[in-house]
Amino acid sequence: MNVHRSTRAHRARVAVIGAAALGGAILPAVGLGATSALASPLSCPVVSGVVTCTYTSPGTFVVPAGVTSLTVTADGASGGDAFLGNAGEGGETQATLAGGGLTGATLKVYPGTEGSHHGAGGSDAGNGGGSGGSSTAPGATGAGGGGSSAVWFGTGSLSAGNALAVAGGGGGAIFGDDGGIGGGSATLAGTDGQGNSGGGGAGGTTSAGGAGGTSLCGASGTPGSSLTGGAGRTATFLCDLGGGGGGGGFYGGGGGGNGTVLIGGGAGGGGSAYLPTGPVSGVTVTGISDSNTWLGNGQVKISFTQVATTTGLVSSVNPSNDGQSVTFTATVSPTDGGGSVNFGISGCTAQPLTQLSGSTYTATCITSSLPPGTNPITAVYSGDNSYAGSTSNTVNQVVKAETTTTLTSSQNPSYPGESVTFTATVSPTDGGGSVNFGITGCTAQPLILVSGSTYQATCTTSSLPVGSNVITASYSGDTAYSPSSDSITQVVRKFPTDLSASIYFNAGQTFTVTATLTSLGHPVPGQTVSFSTGSHFLGTATTGLNGVARRVLTGSQTLLVEENGFTIAADFAGSGAYYPSFATAVISMFP
Repeated sequence: MNVHRSTRAHRARVAVIGAAALGGAILPAVGLGATSALASPLSCPVVSGVVTCTYTSPGTFVVPAGVTSLTVTADGASGGDAFLGNAGEGGETQATLAGGGLTGATLKVYPGTEGSHHGAGGSDAGNGGGSGGSSTAPGATGAGGGGSSAVWFGTGSLSAGNALAVAGGGGGAIFGDDGGIGGGSATLAGTDGQGNSGGGGAGGTTSAGGAGGTSLCGASGTPGSSLTGGAGRTATFLCDLGGGGGGGGFYGGGGGGNGTVLIGGGAGGGGSAYLPTGPVSGVTVTGISDSNTWLGNGQVKISFTQVATTTGLVSSVNPSNDGQSVTFTATVSPTDGGGSVNFGISGCTAQPLTQLSGSTYTATCITSSLPPGTNPITAVYSGDNSYAGSTSNTVNQVVKAETTTTLTSSQNPSYPGESVTFTATVSPTDGGGSVNFGITGCTAQPLILVSGSTYQATCTTSSLPVGSNVITASYSGDTAYSPSSDSITQVVRKFPTDLSASIYFNAGQTFTVTATLTSLGHPVPGQTVSFSTGSHFLGTATTGLNGVARRVLTGSQTLLVEENGFTIAADFAGSGAYYPSFATAVISMFP
């Protein structure tokens, strides 16, 4: 019987750190996802910008967009221990994966499980560790070999064509003898299990499974094979010590032969590790020297540096008016939609991301509550497990203060041609901008300080037409104050008129008719007056500068006037600026 090596004294089981037990279920893909880079319940803490995902059960990992380098650390499971026999430790394989083929790629992850000291081999992506040889003698059943831990490309089965990293499982122990150590990236081959006279199973090599251990009892353990550890030899009547199972690996370790405590049997050999010698689907794998061995269930860690992101921010309208709705849009790239954006505005502290295209996402904030003045707005992307946070450019959102414009008229109503002054009072403002009254010559009237922050602009005109004129004063605003306006209806009335008429004989013994047209006591020249007697039209005349219209009647017209009692009528029908008027006259003096 071999003496236990001091370097492999019984050790306490090593707890798996940082991952919840997942019950052996295949996990959802992680990495590039619709809402989160890393799917629960994986533990993927971020330390100094490096994400490390720990797997203790099978799962898949989808490489985030932008990641072109990963570090994989796979620890194979240990074999089972036995009385006075240490479990073979799992090997550790470390490798760097790099290349454009990583982005968006799916990696399958399978940590092996520990071999049982009751004989069952641990599981892995192949057929697992070999089982220990059974025995009817108490405590004489060989321990099972541990399963390997592997990472491979795609979602199919593990094979030489897609394997990226495999760590060998440890061999199972037997009474008094230690199992072999699984292979790792430093030494790919597994070591031999202990045993007298060649009873220990051989470790798996880089090209073949380990040979089964021979036995003085004449029964050898089963050799290891591709992805399978060899089984330990079953105890017999004379050799009641069952052999240890070989560890799982890319090539499994051989199973130990059976024996007795005195004659000896053998522990299982460790399984081999694997690293590809050339690129796999555009990914180059480079082994990293390791010095660790592993006890307990296997695990796999995948580490990568968070992908740097950029965040840009724009405003829908700048400057804006007080109370006006403004939409801020943050564009984040690359990312996978995980995390949120904080705009530093009430109600917009954790806005979700929406995919724009590919790995570009946007988040928006709509607000109408920014105070007047200059508001520096910055969007901060929180990042997630795969993508680092980033801060946008600063948008200085200028919100113009609300103003009020009040319009008045110097006189309303007014008459045609009469001068009217419109006054627009704007408050508060700083005198910037101008006022448009919509009247020729008054389209950009400057502001004049009245007091404090109150300013006025004026427009004087005498060209408004008769009728109801809607006048609007529109303040343009400036960089600090918003536009505003006010309207009034300016009524321009026609002038009233007064008409008087007369009739008299002239030297030719015919009648002359006259009419005098005035308005507000002033003569109205240039207007047409019509004369008639009874139903007979006598003609028209135009008022002169003195407002008098005169017409000499003909003899026949004179006779008509006589027939109608020497009565005439004068009629002013009105015009654009004057109301109509009417007068009659009767001759009172005869020659």
